[in-house]
Amino acid sequence: MDEDFIRRHDDLTPLLLDINSIPHLAATVDGDWVVIPVGDEEVRLNRGFLGVSYDFDGGGISSGQGSRTVGEIRPGLNAYWEDFSEENWDRDLTLSRGDLVGFAVEQVGASPFAANVVHALIGGLDDIPEVGLEGDLGDYEDVEAFADFEPDGEEGLRFLRALGDRYGDESPVRRRIEEYIAEGVTGR
Repeated sequence: MDEDFIRRHDDLTPLLLDINSIPHLAATVDGDWVVIPVGDEEVRLNRGFLGVSYDFDGGGISSGQGSRTVGEIRPGLNAYWEDFSEENWDRDLTLSRGDLVGFAVEQVGASPFAANVVHALIGGLDDIPEVGLEGDLGDYEDVEAFADFEPDGEEGLRFLRALGDRYGDESPVRRRIEEYIAEGVTGR
């Protein structure tokens, strides 16, 4: 196990358990101890939900590739994992119990890449100047969002609706989500 990985996460306890030949660390979630499967500097997810990969050109030490991922460690235990390949510090790991879709909306809604995620799932935002996509994110380049669900499925539509509710009525992101859902209802 990479000792740097353990040091980078203040919320993980360096209690190493080997369960089915997979190393696990311990953490607390809602006051209860849970074990978190890890390997090669990342949390092992049972199921990825969505993510964003990017290049950051901020100059100096803070440049290079990174990613943000939301997924399920096991049913009812979710993780938001932030990884920046050039740094061995300042990597976020957020754990949560409960609904994966609601957790994903919370994490994506707080991200500068929310519009990129919506655009990757349903398109239609690249011609709207006031929407911050790839080129409009300052030092970020090659921003690419990906999802492990279908936006037309029950889970995808629930995610889109909840994410759209985070925006005001005049937001182009919210309008695009509403248009997309309306197009699906009328039979695209």
